[in-house]
Amino acid sequence: MPLNPPVSGRAKVYTIAQAVLSGLGILTGLPAAAFLFLIAILSILTEPELAQNNSSMFILAWMALVTALAMVPGLISAIYRLMNKALPSIPTSWLRGLGMAAPLVWVLSLAGAFVCMQVSWLNLFSSVFVVPLITIPIILVVVIAARKLSTGSPLRNWGAVTFHLSVSLPVILTAEIILMGVLIVIFSIWASGQPELTAELLKYRDMLVEANLDPLLMENILLDLVKTPAVVTGSLLLVAVVIPLMEEFFKPMALWFLAGKHLTPAQGFVGGMISGACFALLESLGAVGAPTEPTWFLLLLGRNGTGVLHIALSGLTGWGLASLFHERKWLRGIGAYFLAVLLHGTWNFFALITGIVPILPSATELGALPLFLSQIGFPVLVGLFMLNVVILYLLNRRLQPVAQ
Repeated sequence: MPLNPPVSGRAKVYTIAQAVLSGLGILTGLPAAAFLFLIAILSILTEPELAQNNSSMFILAWMALVTALAMVPGLISAIYRLMNKALPSIPTSWLRGLGMAAPLVWVLSLAGAFVCMQVSWLNLFSSVFVVPLITIPIILVVVIAARKLSTGSPLRNWGAVTFHLSVSLPVILTAEIILMGVLIVIFSIWASGQPELTAELLKYRDMLVEANLDPLLMENILLDLVKTPAVVTGSLLLVAVVIPLMEEFFKPMALWFLAGKHLTPAQGFVGGMISGACFALLESLGAVGAPTEPTWFLLLLGRNGTGVLHIALSGLTGWGLASLFHERKWLRGIGAYFLAVLLHGTWNFFALITGIVPILPSATELGALPLFLSQIGFPVLVGLFMLNVVILYLLNRRLQPVAQ
């Protein structure tokens, strides 16, 4: 096997860090997955009548397993690099076969999910089909969008996967939890000056504790909150501005550490897409749940659209960062980031208002504008999806090497 030049300096530190993070991810992810699978199976055996309720536990187990397996290539590539050996190449015929099999596996998984939905006792196995239904489209989007591009070394690309799963994602989650805690404190202080609303919220809290939820009361409280300008403004700012600013800033964290290296715009684009794909994978697996009713397929469709959004916008930001780092094109770097934030925020805004307004029986009390925005929400989301596809296509075409 051919030898590479010995790794040294900062590159060696990064490679060792990649090996450590990957190894820790595998050593924690596999036992966590096994534990979650065991808990779900024991719950089924002890309480068969509640078996369907354990589907979320199975999803969590699959998430832990997928995360651990995704770090295996990062560990292997780091070990080979530290040994100054080249990674074994995968035969092109194998890759072509996987590419042809992926759509078939997706279709069969879709059929399997539908069958599990129709037969109650088969619902226990529905989570098996959720993983390929989410994973395959994400992988195919990245592979197609990176076609004919100079993607950089496998060590760097798998290192981006490891870094995002073990560092970027926990940082994003921690930042969002801290933000939510701060907002809850601010809301509590504000609500303390609203006696009537406070009384309603305390009543709702008591009903929640007593497990005696009144749907009409819940609707009235939600309507009161939605009709309160401060709550509406705060919610929209959080969903459409603050969260996109945070996520688009932190998702390509792996690229920050390559600022001192020659990172081409194409490699920044691919690295950004990889980070967006990792984020979309875990977010979608956590949000989509197991198929239990026909509307689940609409949720799956929406999550696939969100996956394309994360991949495209993180790729856009990664391209901008690489342009900023090594071509000193500050306007492009900053513009790419804020364009990603704008598109992400618009998506979040219409996804939120389209999902909430129609389920309120008294939605007419909100006024004409929220109703109008909810009615145009679906076409807007479809348009944004197509725009993200166009972004991926145009960046791919722009970054392809010029034929000599």
